[in-house]
Amino acid sequence: METKEKSKSSKNFGLIIIGLAVLAMVAINLTAGTASVKWLESIDAAKEKAKENKNPVLLYFMTGSGKDADQCERMSYSTFGQVDIARYVNKHYNPVIIDASKEQKLKLKYNVKQLPSMVLIMPGSDGNILLEGYISSKEFMSRITGAMKTLSGK
Repeated sequence: METKEKSKSSKNFGLIIIGLAVLAMVAINLTAGTASVKWLESIDAAKEKAKENKNPVLLYFMTGSGKDADQCERMSYSTFGQVDIARYVNKHYNPVIIDASKEQKLKLKYNVKQLPSMVLIMPGSDGNILLEGYISSKEFMSRITGAMKTLSGK
């Protein structure tokens, strides 16, 4: 009887160890695939960094309230929340998130009339491209690379 109990407890212990190992592997895989956009604190900081790395500035105008809040939140999570997009933005742009409800002068300066919107600015240039409205993760790469070709004249 005693050997049956030992055998049973050994099996249970083995199952617990296997379960913990599987959980650890899942946790490692989930965190390994995460990335987020590293938003800079200000336009000035982004322009300074652009002088160093020669990457364009990406201004992301959004709001957390009002009629456009749902589309802004959707783009923040479903587009910029995608690992491949976050990595691409971090590698090729100097991104700044702008709360459009607090930055009316910037909205006017860049002619932002719809939210969410992105403004791409080449380093050392006053030229920019405005991309207005929600952009899904599926269309993001083609829209942003097309805009950059137009902006850079290539």
